[in-house]
Amino acid sequence: MLKNAALETQFILLGSRRNLDNENKERFAEIARQKLDWSKVYSSAILWGLLPPLYRNLIEVKSLVPSQFLKPFSLAYQQNLVRNLQLSTELIRLLHLLQQEEITAVPFKGPALAYYLYQDIALRRAACDLDIFVTRENVARVLEIVQANGYTLYQDHQGLSHEHYLQFKSHYILLGADRKPALEIHWDIAPGYFTSHFNFPQKIKNITTINYQQETLAYLNPADLMQCLCIHLARHLQKSLVWIKDIADLADQFDAADWSPFLQRCKKEQCQRVVLLGLGLSDHFFAPHLPDSVRKALKADNQVQKLVQRHARGLLETNSSQKMSSWKYALTYSREMFALQDSVKAKIDLATGRLLEMLTTSRLISTP
Repeated sequence: MLKNAALETQFILLGSRRNLDNENKERFAEIARQKLDWSKVYSSAILWGLLPPLYRNLIEVKSLVPSQFLKPFSLAYQQNLVRNLQLSTELIRLLHLLQQEEITAVPFKGPALAYYLYQDIALRRAACDLDIFVTRENVARVLEIVQANGYTLYQDHQGLSHEHYLQFKSHYILLGADRKPALEIHWDIAPGYFTSHFNFPQKIKNITTINYQQETLAYLNPADLMQCLCIHLARHLQKSLVWIKDIADLADQFDAADWSPFLQRCKKEQCQRVVLLGLGLSDHFFAPHLPDSVRKALKADNQVQKLVQRHARGLLETNSSQKMSSWKYALTYSREMFALQDSVKAKIDLATGRLLEMLTTSRLISTP
């Protein structure tokens, strides 16, 4: 954990961990006895998406929390639970609609991930949307189904050919009506050029199942889920600590024997550096139980170490990306995505693919 960070930051990060041992429970209570800025604790926990897991540990030391601050924490926790229940209801409705058409759909993040990690949807921050994976060949049919059931394609997609969108993008965004959440229909976790050797169509064929809300849902197996979470994080750095916590909590559930073959597979699929960045950031903030093989790989990659330190600082700042001009942020983002590629070929694929995407989305090569 960040020993040199403000006490409020240490309190949030420690209190957000899934399981506190006796030593960390004592440390958590010790920090609570200090003169904390409870308004800052509350606002930062909200900003970082960590209030739900923090509240679970906060009630264990509630006698040390001023009563006027405990109530807002409790209210936010209950509101988050209600939101997750609403998302769950809509998710099940959508999955039933697709099941009726014999379409396999796999939820990602959101309440399904909360249940997968904690068996309690209250312990993860409610998302503003739902994410569902389907196979590429089913995308057009899925769009028809959901648009006939209360969703509208986001306007930025209009005017782009479906073929180009499938080629250069990874998901469609749809807006819900009547207070429904937004919906993202994915056929990949990232554009193909970003992880050119990550065979997502094969991942969706290797699904497992989870029992959720008295339903049996298709879900990614732990190794594929870990890769997807790390790739998603790498594409959206500087957004939220909750995604890093997802990786930490999934890492704690990995069997020790699974780590070596997992790293070997990541290396073969040329996404090892992206995965190591996610694991490195999770270790920096939440200290999951990582085996020696992972720590050795992290230590051996200087590029990953630099990126972990750089983003660890930025993630604790408010709106850090907005402090840059838009062009400078875009340049920095592109440079770091380039650095995350495992091979020269992957770097070339990223550069050429990104250029083609820019041309396509600017409609220079779009078709009617």
